[in-house]
Amino acid sequence: MNVPGPRLNRLTLAFVACAAACVPRGDPPAGRHIVADRLSTPVGFVPSNGDGVTRVLVTRPSQSGLGADLSVVMLDATGGPPAELLLATNVTTDFTLPASIYTNCGGTDARGRLFLRISQIPYAPAALSRIDPLTGDRFDLGAVDSCLLSQSGDRLLAMTNRTATLYDANDQASPLDWATGAFAGEDLCYVTSQQQVMRLSPDAPPQLLASGVTDLSVMVTDTGPALLLARSTQDPLFQDHSLLDLTTGRETALPFPERAQFSLSPDGRWFAAVSYESERAAFIDWKTGDQEPFTVLPSAASLWSWRPGHDEFWTGTIGGSISMRAPGGRSAEYALEVTTLQDQGMFPSMFTPDGAFLFSVSTPADQYTPQVGSADDPTGPTFAFPQGTTFGYWNLADGRLLIPTFTEMPERTNAYVLDPTNGDTRVMGELGQVLAVGRSRLLVNQHLVQHEGDLTVFDLVSGQPTVLAPEFASRAVVESVAGDDMAPGAPLAFGFQARFPSPYDGVWLTTVP
Repeated sequence: MNVPGPRLNRLTLAFVACAAACVPRGDPPAGRHIVADRLSTPVGFVPSNGDGVTRVLVTRPSQSGLGADLSVVMLDATGGPPAELLLATNVTTDFTLPASIYTNCGGTDARGRLFLRISQIPYAPAALSRIDPLTGDRFDLGAVDSCLLSQSGDRLLAMTNRTATLYDANDQASPLDWATGAFAGEDLCYVTSQQQVMRLSPDAPPQLLASGVTDLSVMVTDTGPALLLARSTQDPLFQDHSLLDLTTGRETALPFPERAQFSLSPDGRWFAAVSYESERAAFIDWKTGDQEPFTVLPSAASLWSWRPGHDEFWTGTIGGSISMRAPGGRSAEYALEVTTLQDQGMFPSMFTPDGAFLFSVSTPADQYTPQVGSADDPTGPTFAFPQGTTFGYWNLADGRLLIPTFTEMPERTNAYVLDPTNGDTRVMGELGQVLAVGRSRLLVNQHLVQHEGDLTVFDLVSGQPTVLAPEFASRAVVESVAGDDMAPGAPLAFGFQARFPSPYDGVWLTTVP
């Protein structure tokens, strides 16, 4: 006689045990489960428009295999079920990169509309589209290589090869005879194929500013925006340079007809002109044309920069010395080998953004350990970075430095907070990735295994950690509030995917503690 009961009970128990093992250990992730699947990834927030709805941008792999499908998940303040709107399919924009990195065509305009690369044909260049995440309205710009937005984001310049089209706030398109150019605030200043400099203001007819110009750069001077103009000469190695004041219309000739590099002082008054051909360097008061020669030969300089917030021009030379020169004759020499590091804005500099601290390297050079010390006293105490390789740092609101370093894989960094005034160093995040840095909070996905880890918020003052999602958190995004990328109470969305299917899988929405 067969007795199936015990066998069924053992199978049932085994199935229950397996199912329990698939559920992550500990408490569920913090917040609200807004998408329940194993495919969705949060990539951003739609800026709030005051209607009380939180909008989270989410991607899923496209069925065509050409990129991802982008949707917006909407949640109102009443706690009702989320609604979802599909915005685009086959999106190839890389949301892991800053908007300025993916060919200057990314991010949002003044109205919060998204610029997206969308592919329809395999291996063909992706077209650019602008999509309103509130309504789904779409405006296709076609094959665009690169873009520029005006300061407000109301005007868009779309460029392809040697052609360009200007789109105003009402989407009126103006094809341009284009060679090169840039926005000066809301005004587009550009060079035509006939070497004429034109100025297009939002509410004024086109204005001819100069002729015979081959290149221009926008400068911010102490009296407003200005254009640094370059004109060709009979010698292809030489150019004439001048500065055109956009406020007064006055053009001032600059010296150094050979190929020179001009760097404007932080106060917008002085140019540091460096010519490699003639080994000349000088300060130039662009309003008067007065010059003060340098004593450091630029051919020996490997690094040179104005010190942020100061009228000091610093040149570092090969072999371990650095010179400081300032208009009016102030100067100093130091036996110090400086280096550059990238801040959170991806700009390499030998100084911190406030100009308070200077980066150098320890000797012997083969050890190449970055260190930081006071820029007011370069010969004073310096403090070494934590051991490991670093690609850059964040300058925190209180003046300390956040430095991610790794010893084996860049995907598994240790995050250190270093006080450059005394060398005090604290660990805030281990074997993971820094995801967001704010004025008082830090978001790290630490203890990563196969790109998933413990999503943790650190209080930058106390160092106290708060784990939002253990073990299986992946991508996370935070809505910036009043310029703070980790403001307490700000919406925070993250993905969660356990090793095996779990009821916790999907996208979660919480707030910064």
